[in-house]
Amino acid sequence: MEKPIKTHDYSVHHVFDPERWDQ
Repeated sequence: MEKPIKTHDYSVHHVFDPERWDQ
């Protein structure tokens, strides 16, 4: 799985990014 660019696209593509969602 490629790491998506840190943009709103992560929500659009429903891609889980641990760096983005570090909660």
